[in-house]
Amino acid sequence: MSWHEEELEKQLRRLKETESPPRPEYVRETQRRLQLRTNQLKHRLHFQRVANRVAGVAAIVLLGGWVSTESGQQSLQTLWEHTIKNEQPSATIVPAPTPKSTPPPFSPPPANTPKENKVVNRPPETNRPKTTTVRTEHKKQPERALPPVATSPLKQTDAVTDATPIPPLVKKAKTYVLEMLGEQGEHYQYNPSQSDLKRGTIGFSRVVHGIPFYEASYTVKMNDDQVSNFQILQESDQLLSLAQIPKPTAVLSKEKAEEALASTLRLVYREKGGEVASLHYELDIAGFIDANTGALVTGQGVPIQRDEGKRIVPIAAEGRTLKAGASEETLSLLIQEFALPFSSDNWQGTTSVGRDGIREYQWEKKETELTARVHENGQLLSYRINSKQEARSSSGKNQEPLPEALLQPAIEHLQRYLDKTIKELELTSISREAAEVRFRFTKLYQGIPVVDHSYEVIMDTNTGEVVGMSGAFGQGATSYPDPAKAISKQAAEATLRKNHPLELAYIFTGKKGTSDKQALLVYRVYKEKGIKTYIDAITGAVLERTQEEP
Repeated sequence: MSWHEEELEKQLRRLKETESPPRPEYVRETQRRLQLRTNQLKHRLHFQRVANRVAGVAAIVLLGGWVSTESGQQSLQTLWEHTIKNEQPSATIVPAPTPKSTPPPFSPPPANTPKENKVVNRPPETNRPKTTTVRTEHKKQPERALPPVATSPLKQTDAVTDATPIPPLVKKAKTYVLEMLGEQGEHYQYNPSQSDLKRGTIGFSRVVHGIPFYEASYTVKMNDDQVSNFQILQESDQLLSLAQIPKPTAVLSKEKAEEALASTLRLVYREKGGEVASLHYELDIAGFIDANTGALVTGQGVPIQRDEGKRIVPIAAEGRTLKAGASEETLSLLIQEFALPFSSDNWQGTTSVGRDGIREYQWEKKETELTARVHENGQLLSYRINSKQEARSSSGKNQEPLPEALLQPAIEHLQRYLDKTIKELELTSISREAAEVRFRFTKLYQGIPVVDHSYEVIMDTNTGEVVGMSGAFGQGATSYPDPAKAISKQAAEATLRKNHPLELAYIFTGKKGTSDKQALLVYRVYKEKGIKTYIDAITGAVLERTQEEP
């Protein structure tokens, strides 16, 4: 041994002598961790074995249940016949016999038959009662979630819900209603007019004699296919009244109701704030069709006079601009332009901005309140004067001018700020409220109303002065489709019948909170809540828009 090896051996011995053993606590901690991991592994393997056994038993139960059904037995018989037919020739190919064995005869392998019989026969004998229970419950659940849609007992054609497919979201909401109400839920059916599927709102109306009653309903709010809210929209006294509604015997035919609906169809323009307008056929109805008389009625059952008070008013537009900016600038514009009897000093004002960018100003001074709305481009949209002192003193006056006497001053005030291309307006309504009269006008182009371009002027009956004005001031569209190229009204009516189906419904007439309510059977347009359809007068296509749009 060389001196190098001797030196290395000495160093190794000294290292072994100086190296201390591990601390006891370290040894205990290591043993504890090893024992913990061993236990975890044992539990995991145990649960794995249990899960595998449960899965195997469940598979056998399900297979036995399927085999116990008539369709399962037929499928198995077909599969067996197919196996016999296709595998019988291959029975001649058998394993090479051993020296002590003899070749099997020409037949299907006998070893397979007992194996197949075990799969077919044993599960039905041991698991049939349990499987039948599961299968029965599985069949009942869809029948409860999808009850047949109630239709009118008068005519099959009077109900339009049969032709409307039920969306999956509605099926889930219907299941929830049935779970909440039990058997009573069968008296409620899906109502598109009270639903907004885009926002997850599904409405269900009470059905009386197969006819929906809109004022007794439930609303289910869905969020990501889950129910987030459940709302009741009905009064207890209404439910008692519904039980007293007699079954209708004679009802106006749907053809007659469609004729009444088609009579409200009119040709209109829509500008939608752009330079190019569009030409449409739209319904001019804000109520229902009486299913007994065919008359147009309001929600209180009052007959509607569509053209009452309407007239064409020629004007001489001056085209004055109403541009405003900040709060002080807008206040100064109002006082100077409209000759208001106020000074621009000592007003306390507030400003708010809406989501659409429209600024709303409000000023107060003693007994007077002044408000204004300004577009983000600086165009004044409206102003309003409220005088509390005049409102209190108005009750002492006996003689007030008739609305007709205030019409001409209202027109003269309005036409100063209309675009010069406007030659005439349609007076659409006159309404009176306390000491004020409101005149509403719609812009006309070649005698056709521009329904989203309207104005309102408010007159004080005490002073005869204008106290408010609003509208789409400024220049409108510059290009309008030629009405000579529009489809005929008859073609529009035919499209209307296809895309605006009518349904029978009950409404309660009379004022809310009173006991003189009566059930009235009406026809109404079957549509989804918040959606309004119209017909493109040039192409004849059916279009949709939300009712929030003007």
